[in-house]
Amino acid sequence: MAVALITFTPAPGLSGSGDIGQRTVAYYGTIAIQPNPATYATGGLTTALTPTNPLLQLGSAGQPAIFTDRTPLGAWVQSQTASGYTYIYNTTTKKLLIMQNGGAAAPGGEIPAAAIPAAVSADVIFYNFVFPRV
Repeated sequence: MAVALITFTPAPGLSGSGDIGQRTVAYYGTIAIQPNPATYATGGLTTALTPTNPLLQLGSAGQPAIFTDRTPLGAWVQSQTASGYTYIYNTTTKKLLIMQNGGAAAPGGEIPAAAIPAAVSADVIFYNFVFPRV
């Protein structure tokens, strides 16, 4: 079985799907995670925040964002549906970790390398990445 793919969708009501400040640029929207039979990989799902990654088109009108070649200053990812899962973007490995709140996993523990849970693939996941401009 293949490891799940991640799709980033920029916020629809915003021109360019983000904000550009004097020293930073921020992108936000939602994340979709491919459902079962796709699997989760221990250590997280690869996001590959790069300008050429077709899975991460954060720029305006589907164009790659020019700031994604940099490590984000901040990365916030959270469930909007109280699914019981927590999402963490690891800026070092550039992977999205999925943590389980309760159940068989330790509190806040990473989900096992197995099929993507239905609640994860059905979740509405918000992201906000802030990159340096300079």
